Amino acid sequence: MDRNPYRYRGEIEDPEFFVGRDDLLSDIMYLLELTDSDRPRFHNIAITGPPEIGKSSLINVMSQRSTSINLETIEVNLNAGHHNDPSKIYEEICGSLSKYLDQNLRKSFREYLRGITDSFEIDLRVLRYAASPRNNDEDGDPHQTSGINSVDVQHDLTNLYNKATEGTEITGFLVVFDNIEQFADQTSELSVIIDAFIKTYGFNVVISGTKGVFENSDVMIDSTEFDKFELEPFNEMSKTRECLEIPLTGEDTPTLPDKTVRDIHSLSQGNPYEINMLAFYMYKVYPENSSEVLHLTPEAISEAAEQIRSSGSKAESEVISKIQTLSDDELKLLIPLIENPKLPKDWLISYALLISFDTLDLEEIISRKRNIYDGLLNRMVNQGIIERSEDGEYLFNSDVYSTAFVKYHAISNDIVSNFNSKNLDESSSENMRERIFLSSLHYRLVDSTILNGINGAHSHYSFDDPPGPFIKYSEVLLESENFEIDPHSDTRLIPDRITQGFSNFEIFENLTVDPFRESDPELSDGNKNEDAYTDEQTLRFRCEIDWTNSGYMVVIHSDTEEISETVETRIQSLSPDLDMLGLDISFETSMRYVSDACEQFDDSKKCLRLLNRAKSINNNNLLIYI
Repeated sequence: MDRNPYRYRGEIEDPEFFVGRDDLLSDIMYLLELTDSDRPRFHNIAITGPPEIGKSSLINVMSQRSTSINLETIEVNLNAGHHNDPSKIYEEICGSLSKYLDQNLRKSFREYLRGITDSFEIDLRVLRYAASPRNNDEDGDPHQTSGINSVDVQHDLTNLYNKATEGTEITGFLVVFDNIEQFADQTSELSVIIDAFIKTYGFNVVISGTKGVFENSDVMIDSTEFDKFELEPFNEMSKTRECLEIPLTGEDTPTLPDKTVRDIHSLSQGNPYEINMLAFYMYKVYPENSSEVLHLTPEAISEAAEQIRSSGSKAESEVISKIQTLSDDELKLLIPLIENPKLPKDWLISYALLISFDTLDLEEIISRKRNIYDGLLNRMVNQGIIERSEDGEYLFNSDVYSTAFVKYHAISNDIVSNFNSKNLDESSSENMRERIFLSSLHYRLVDSTILNGINGAHSHYSFDDPPGPFIKYSEVLLESENFEIDPHSDTRLIPDRITQGFSNFEIFENLTVDPFRESDPELSDGNKNEDAYTDEQTLRFRCEIDWTNSGYMVVIHSDTEEISETVETRIQSLSPDLDMLGLDISFETSMRYVSDACEQFDDSKKCLRLLNRAKSINNNNLLIYI
């Protein structure tokens, strides 16, 4: 294979290479197919998502598929030349519709627009008053838009639709307004045009833009008229693999190992633009590696960073230039804000210190926590690189390009080896934000620090609040053996266990759920079944985080007992220093006492005493509901 099969610029044109959105595309096409029915219905589609997430590519594929149901696409060009002239946009739309007229009408229409003729078979009110060069007189603007109103536009569109579809199999038109946020400085007239399309038979309006486009008061579009679809980064690593594998064809195709897919998924955080850019430069340096296996090398990452730096707009280049001048410690303050959109000051600084953990001693940790990072943070806020929000939290003032540059620049300079691949945005719930933060922290604490350099061991984690309601242990202990739980009461019940006739022990045993049963198979690196690990190959501990007032459980499985002992020794040696960061690791876990309580079930006093001990270790664990 001589040529690079990957491309990262421009939207995807070949549907074969559009991956990871099958369900979403199927849902959209279902709505559009309703136009080709006995009772045609015309649905309007809104596609939202961050920049470079694939919105335009989705529209391309959607448009191509729509031809099979006789829907024709009209793409509205929202370029700078039309930005301040709604009538120009409207004229272009009418011009696109005129392509479906017969040859004589098309010719007449062009002459009408050029002012060669004063008559046209189709009555077009808006063009007559607003867009025709014939109305250019000494006192007026040739593109004055005061004549644009919804009734006139609907009148024009209806006439054009009837003539364009006459004697054809065309069922309707997709009218695409891509990058709708470019309307932000326009108000009523552009909205009138879009609204008229929505209300006119035969047209499906498709708009795309950033997530908050409907909340933007300057973009006057009625969101209730649209079926909304949001594009997000790929959360499943299988979609990243599909994105990487499909372009690789032919007999001489190099091997794409799981580690390479995992590295690209993690570094790109599932963003399709970054996946393809990293793949492009990975393949570019591939012949130099003299290997039949594709690896994401430091050279490929460095070239990707340089490409972003050299090809950005003026505004992007200014931000990236500032980032290039940052010290290693300053870059470490940006990394937490890439993995977590907004953080309180204590969380941000403590997380940055964790990234530096293997290079600091105890005195440096104390000094940096109190002085250095605090000063660096203020400096970066003054530079405009980091922003302090109204609620006092901090965020990286960036776009998709500067964010990608920071990641690649940090890896190229050996500041970190990779990034956590979880995704969320500022609108996520507080509970979800904290869970993602704990996921990122776990990656830095356990995978990047504790297990760094140790092969044959992998980790899983569990949050404090397992799903579902629970009955109190004391109720299980004190009730008779043959009791019935009222499913309509306010008692915290065991899901799907409305029981009668069970022994107390059976019910109690069902309550002791293994919090590590549900692990992420995509991140398990092809490990064997978790039940196959012996107690000697398994370490369980709890990490309490002082600065978040929360904690979580960790389990580490090792391939051998010797590796497990090595991991335990490292944890014990790191614990005093980690404690200085406010990270308290304890092998005395609540689940251990819950397990012991099971064994002492016949002695209710001893059983409750053990459960109370478990509760004292982790008061937030809903399993211990005494």
